[in-house]
Formats: sequence, C-alpha cells, structure tokens
Amino acid sequence: MDVRDRIKELRRVPAGELIPNPKNWRVHPEAQQDGLRAMLERVGYADAVIARETDAGLMLIDGHLRAEITPDAIVPVLVTDLTEAEADEVLATLDPLAALAEPDVGQLVKLLGGIEEPDASIQALLEDIGDSYGFNATTLLEQETQAEYLEPDEWLLKHEGDTSMDHLKALVLHFDEERYGQVMEMAFTIGEARNLDTLPDVVYDALEFVLRGGSASGPNVATDATD
Repeated sequence: MDVRDRIKELRRVPAGELIPNPKNWRVHPEAQQDGLRAMLERVGYADAVIARETDAGLMLIDGHLRAEITPDAIVPVLVTDLTEAEADEVLATLDPLAALAEPDVGQLVKLLGGIEEPDASIQALLEDIGDSYGFNATTLLEQETQAEYLEPDEWLLKHEGDTSMDHLKALVLHFDEERYGQVMEMAFTIGEARNLDTLPDVVYDALEFVLRGGSASGPNVATDATD
C-alpha cells in the first residue's frame, strides 16, 4: 500500500496561538480535563497536536484539550499539508478509529500496577480508567505495590511456626502469561457482578456456582457481564 506522508514539519509554537477548529465535535467532560491536566503536570508533553496551515494561522485537527488547558505553553505541533476537506476526514475519524481497538484488560492491569506513587489526581484518573474497563484500579494498585510474590515453598517457610496461619490453606495455581491475563479479567468481571472483594472469594463462588449446575443464588455472571 502506497501511503503518503502528510507531515510537513514538527514545529513548536505557543498553544494560545493555535486556532480551535470550528468543526471540532469532541466535548471534554471535567473528569477528562482533570485527568489530562494531571498527566501533563506529572509527565509533560509526550505527543504532538496536529494542525494544518490556513491564512489565519495554524488550525487544530487534534489536540484541542491539550492546547486549551496549557495556553501559555510552547507545544509540539505536527504541521500537515492537508486540505480543509482532508482535515475534516481526519477530524471525523481519528478518535473513533482509536476507540475501535479492543482492550487487553490483563495487560492494562499490568501497566497500571507499574505506576509508581500516584498522587491524588492521578489516583482519580486511574479510578476513572478502571470504571471504564470494569475493574477496581485502586485495589489493583494496592495489590501490586504492597503484595510480595513468593514461590510456594518460600511462602510456607515465611509463615513456618506462625500459629495464626494454622487455619489457612494455600492454593497455588500456575498459568502461562496469556491465560493468567484471561483468568484475572474473568475474576474481576465475576467480582464486580457478584459483589466479591477478594480473589479467593471469587474462586470459591465460581466453583460453588458450577457445582450447583449454575443455580447458585445471585446474578448469573455469564449473562450480567455481557448485558
């Protein structure tokens, strides 16, 4: 496929000089504004806005919110040679095309778990992301940062002689990386649907549900998760 490069140059200009596109159809709710502002303060600009040349100056195609909340910043701009009609096509399809990607929730969980020392604003952003994809990001972060992974024999040695652990039993399950992500995704779905807070509760509830032929009390997870 012969693909044209429509980027003329990368130019750094004051965000306040960029012209908002009057055809921009995207509305940015307060939560998105707060989340983007938090990420810009924490990381900075790691992506360029997109614009085209007009007689009045550079008109935005993508990046309206970034330019709006940092009007005094010098921002990176990908300057294109798109016509107005071509710019309209990009404006209409860029975000919807990105939204068509299917999430790998297990991989997202790993990414969120690797975020170090999130402050309150980043924490709120992660919670919004978790809500969007059906899992509790706060709990995930606590588990990832506070939990310590040990091989089964090391775990047993660590608690050897601890009488308070005598009533507990450990069930160790091993999965390859792909299957582990699938299991965790299903576990979070079941937990949300059946109001369960811990992985042991989810496993026990799922096994009990199967043993009862799918007639256990409570919602039908297979149905609720897809409704």
